[in-house]
Amino acid sequence: MKASIKIDDSSTQGFDLKLIKTRSYRDTINDFYPNIVSGLIKQYQNKNIRVKVAIMKTFSILVMLMPQEKLEEHLSKIIDEIVKSTSEGNNDLFTHSLSILKTSFRNTDPGKTS
Repeated sequence: MKASIKIDDSSTQGFDLKLIKTRSYRDTINDFYPNIVSGLIKQYQNKNIRVKVAIMKTFSILVMLMPQEKLEEHLSKIIDEIVKSTSEGNNDLFTHSLSILKTSFRNTDPGKTS
């Protein structure tokens, strides 16, 4: 939660300070992760290799930005696309796929048991 202070100087007895709670940008973007992941997966289907490389690159950046709990929700869908990309035979796709896996496993808490 993010808070801001509003100063109201129209008060007749001096300044009136009010604390206003607002959602942080991280809370706001957390709402969009499902749409972002599903949109990228949808775009990945039946596209040329350049688009697929760009989507994998976007996934690799997205995985770095996602909080762990959001990543856990969407990682299986992303891994499905990684498996499909390995059969494409493109080095860039393979490199970005490995980057996604490296980042996602680095973010995993080793002390957490499933």
